[in-house]
Amino acid sequence: MAPTAPPVPPPRSRLARDLILPSSAPMPRLLYGTAWKKDDTAELVYQALKAGFRGIDTAAQPKHYREDLVAQGVRRAIAEGIVTRQDLFVCLTPSPSPPLFFLPDTPLANSPP
Repeated sequence: MAPTAPPVPPPRSRLARDLILPSSAPMPRLLYGTAWKKDDTAELVYQALKAGFRGIDTAAQPKHYREDLVAQGVRRAIAEGIVTRQDLFVCLTPSPSPPLFFLPDTPLANSPP
């Protein structure tokens, strides 16, 4: 089993405190944006989670986002004990124009846990 990283200290700034959505779900005020990271996405998402980010922003737009690599970075951070899935707020923006990237028969095996 991989060693567990020390917990991230509690936020000192109001900017670092979560917002509470109307659904009562907490949302971090700062989200790590994953656009334009290309092949470095998995490593950069992992490093962002290791640095303390708990919000990830991604989109169903393959021209600018690599959601499969976002999932790899998240899975690595979970496997190493840096975060749990319950610690994370993942914002997925579906693409509003054709083609549809997530068709009903598309397996979701590569989606974040």
